[in-house]
Amino acid sequence: MSSKPRSSGKASASLENLKTTEIRKLKLQKTSNQNSYSRNAIHDDNLEIVKDLQKIIQNCSQLSEKEIWDYCQSQRYFMKLYLQKLNNES
Repeated sequence: MSSKPRSSGKASASLENLKTTEIRKLKLQKTSNQNSYSRNAIHDDNLEIVKDLQKIIQNCSQLSEKEIWDYCQSQRYFMKLYLQKLNNES
């Protein structure tokens, strides 16, 4: 004799369906969280680059006007990327 209690076929099938559904939900939630983190990380990276470039422009006194201009152009480029992605997200 088996010591395990018998379960009906319907109850077993329902339990399996519930488990499968919950696993799918968890996978979707995990994927969604990863995508959200990736988007935020990209935004943060672009914004951090803009801030770093600003610090260089403000604090580095030996830069020539041409170098300052180049840094400003780079800063403008990364700011555009940041704002475009921020705008697309909204």
